[in-house]
Amino acid sequence: MLDKSDYMHRLIVECITTLTLTIGGITLARSSSELIPVDTLDRAVEILKAVGQSGRLQTLNILLSGEFHIKQLADKLCLPQPSISNQLTILRLHGIVKSRRDWNKKYYSLANNSIKKIVKSIIAEI
Repeated sequence: MLDKSDYMHRLIVECITTLTLTIGGITLARSSSELIPVDTLDRAVEILKAVGQSGRLQTLNILLSGEFHIKQLADKLCLPQPSISNQLTILRLHGIVKSRRDWNKKYYSLANNSIKKIVKSIIAEI
């Protein structure tokens, strides 16, 4: 079994060798022969670090099935709402999740299909 850093490195290499890799709306590479610009690479590493924390990855796993508000996530994860709120803030700031407000509730979902693919890929290897 691979440790987390080896797996993340393998995932990055695997994604880069595909035709196009987009993370958080940023196209990293179109083919394996193109080098990733340093600024883009730094952005990708920050996104992968945010996803790489166990609580946030579990939150993203739940969000794979749709949109949830904080209380629903807190109930599923058996964690206090402030803890979930902090996780979601980090994920939102990195462009991994998006939110929308409906009256007094704020709903969260995965930001885009690229994030869904990354999360599914990570979970599939576990």
